[in-house]
Amino acid sequence: MVESGSTLLVGGFILLFVALAIAIFSANGWERFAHAYLLNASFYLTVSLGGLFFVLGTHLFRASWCASLRRIPETLAANLGLVAVLFIPVLVMVWSGTGILYPWAQPYEKMTGYHGDGHALVDQVDPYAVTLRDEDIVMTAEDEAAEGHDGDRHDADAHGADAHHDDGHHGAAGDPQMMGAGREMVAYMVKAKAWWLNSWFFTLRVVLYFVLWIGMAWWYFGLGQRQDASGEADLSRVREVYAPPLVLLYAFTLLFGTVDLIMSLDPAFYSTMLPVIVFAGGFLSALCLTVLVAMYLQSRGYMQSAVNIEHYHDLGKLMFAFVFFWGYISFSQFMLLWYASIPETVYWLENRGLSIAERFVNEPTGWWWVSATLLFGHLLIPFVYLVTRKTKRNLAWLAAAAVWLLLMHWVDLYWMIMPEYSTPRLPGFTVELILLVSLGCFYVYGLLRVAAGRHVMAVHDPRMPECLALKQI
Repeated sequence: MVESGSTLLVGGFILLFVALAIAIFSANGWERFAHAYLLNASFYLTVSLGGLFFVLGTHLFRASWCASLRRIPETLAANLGLVAVLFIPVLVMVWSGTGILYPWAQPYEKMTGYHGDGHALVDQVDPYAVTLRDEDIVMTAEDEAAEGHDGDRHDADAHGADAHHDDGHHGAAGDPQMMGAGREMVAYMVKAKAWWLNSWFFTLRVVLYFVLWIGMAWWYFGLGQRQDASGEADLSRVREVYAPPLVLLYAFTLLFGTVDLIMSLDPAFYSTMLPVIVFAGGFLSALCLTVLVAMYLQSRGYMQSAVNIEHYHDLGKLMFAFVFFWGYISFSQFMLLWYASIPETVYWLENRGLSIAERFVNEPTGWWWVSATLLFGHLLIPFVYLVTRKTKRNLAWLAAAAVWLLLMHWVDLYWMIMPEYSTPRLPGFTVELILLVSLGCFYVYGLLRVAAGRHVMAVHDPRMPECLALKQI
């Protein structure tokens, strides 16, 4: 265990330094490194949060079928302490004042820029380009004069042109952090949301999220280990009683955590669906990792009689259900943004290749292929693959589906986060994959530390007899 942990730590740091070296010697390399780091830290965070929901949800419904498996997602959730350490560099980036990751995390004057007349760019927001109240816009004499010569653009905007993009596709091309809603809208939104999006309040919220997540995870993990040692059956009832309020707490913290860590990369964008998509992908990934870890432990001689094909079948059914749920919510977000076609939100899809112009008119950026990969790789192909009973009861086939869906969840987060990198083109995958393996080494090290010296399955869970008698209809 000690030797394996040391090897993982050394490998993780070596790969981290490799990614840093690439950033140093690349154009805009630091910005890409920052986004790639957030991508991979978020990937492991969502997996652990998915494990936490598995623990809370199964106690909420008093599920007995998973009693022999529950230690695995409990361990994933208990690893949130290590994940919290992985997010320290994200907070450092926020406090650096460079705005390298979040555009609001820099001096306001630096983000907006100033013109020779001394007026900030935000004071020149076009009232026809964004939906604002008249009293929110202060027009200067120069603005009014300029507006008189700008009628053609206003007419075009009134007929549906995307006013967020100066060049028709990406606003302020090449300007870091301004590729989303356009420089003017980002500046206005940062000013309007300054009470929420500031370094102090952001840090306080992120710390609070992790304190609550780690507290819930270790409370359930600790009660489970205590039950293994003492055999107190009442400890299961205690966990079930507290599950309903903790599920609500989990939902709210996941909602605001997604808004802060992912959605605020573009302060002008908003979507009520995005946190649900992140939840669905994270829980699906936790199910996949539970399948793979259970198979690995059985190959090492553990849990031989406690986990059988019936349990894997149930895990496969949950995987199938959340493949469909992820697709349903993702399509709902796309449909609502596309149908409303509001400039303040629809550009988010355009920046990810989901527009006719991106596919057939404008110079291709590569994001269309990532979107198509998610459609087929995260929804249609897994849906058809997992729909049959035979696939869910064949361990090799189920393991292949688990590995594939873990990869698709990573691609999904890549699709959410990396377009906020300043270049409109697909940045590639080199740095991102290096950091995936690097942080993965740290993550596995944390799992080994949590599991060391502890039972890999429940010993005195009162629902274990019912679990072992599980039989599919």
